[in-house]
Amino acid sequence: MNYKTNNTDEISIFIPTKNRHTFLSRLIKYYSNKSFIGKLIIFDASDGKDLKKNKQLLSRKYTFSTDHIIENKRPMISLNSHLDLINTRFATVCNDDDILTFEGLNKSSELLKKNNSFSACWGTGLKVKTKNDDPFENITKQKNTK
Repeated sequence: MNYKTNNTDEISIFIPTKNRHTFLSRLIKYYSNKSFIGKLIIFDASDGKDLKKNKQLLSRKYTFSTDHIIENKRPMISLNSHLDLINTRFATVCNDDDILTFEGLNKSSELLKKNNSFSACWGTGLKVKTKNDDPFENITKQKNTK
């Protein structure tokens, strides 16, 4: 399989966030730089300056579409009440401090397309810790997850 292919137009990513603009900004920048062409659905429980910054960030034009849902609910409650926003073949959840890699998204969509009896897939992850939980700090600890 050629993972330089961009199958991400078939993927919606639900992203819950609350008062962590720097994490959301990093995630949006990553998907923009990788030419993600699917849909990002951001459930934003932020307030004050973070909400204002998130609105500005998400008002820009990207290669992907965005839905910015502003409501102060728990992430899974927001997700369940907005399932109608999915208009793609595949959907996943990515917390604002995580990154689902472009390559992993493509591999996952290919795997699911070739195996119709599968309803989900999971890959290897890398859990990292940074000083003060700042997304731009050096990694202080890491652990592989499966």
